[in-house]
Amino acid sequence: MEQAAEQFRQQGYAGLENHFGDAQTRRHARSVLAATGMLNVAMVFTQPHPVAGHTVQAHLDSLAQGLAEALDTEPVCVNVHAGYDAWDEADTLRFFEGASRLGARLSIPVGFETHRGRSLNTPWRTLMVLDHFPDVRLTLDLSHWVLVCERLPDDQQTALQAAAQACVHLHARVGSEQAPQLNDPRAPEHARLVAWFEAQWRRVWQAQQARGDAVSTLTPEFGPPDYQPTLPYTGAVISDLADVCNWMRDRLADRFARAGASAAADIYTVG
Repeated sequence: MEQAAEQFRQQGYAGLENHFGDAQTRRHARSVLAATGMLNVAMVFTQPHPVAGHTVQAHLDSLAQGLAEALDTEPVCVNVHAGYDAWDEADTLRFFEGASRLGARLSIPVGFETHRGRSLNTPWRTLMVLDHFPDVRLTLDLSHWVLVCERLPDDQQTALQAAAQACVHLHARVGSEQAPQLNDPRAPEHARLVAWFEAQWRRVWQAQQARGDAVSTLTPEFGPPDYQPTLPYTGAVISDLADVCNWMRDRLADRFARAGASAAADIYTVG
């Protein structure tokens, strides 16, 4: 933990995003983050019951426990992988009715991530939830929507705009219609995709500025294998993960400033 916090601090990041496990680990993480001056975005994962399975109540119970544990690390916001993609509309709405109440009790933002395998895995399901519960806030990771839709979802403008308005934390990973993560977003053949994602992120910054938010957080969330493509047989990676993440961080800090958002907010990048 000490090594990671210091490494990312030296690389220019403002904090870490992670799930810190048991109570002892959480206390240690809080101490290290405080000592290094690093911020924390806490992660929570709602879980099925080992016997009852993916009931709404089981996921709400684990959400309540996870939020309480997340507060141990004194986060600036919480990112939640929430719910279950196979629920019907009624169960999805029952879950977010309870989840929105739990999130409202916290004095920090709670963003429910637009993630595959979870309740907000498509633009239209997310829009349905936001229509019923306008106070629900999002961690917006559009790479999941692009992959699930198998297209850039430009036919879902109402959902994209609503998601931008509800976003409190960004995952700035670029994916494609066939993969959750590009092999290297710096490659010129990916310029179309990078431009589309950046246009959506500008919507988020504009919405945050209109709300008067003092801080905008994002994680350049390009991950290791199996997210990161590898060569067959050897498993060798085909791009340097740290270079990719740092490139995206620097690129978006520049675009954030040029968008004029810096007049109202600081952008905090999280490793």
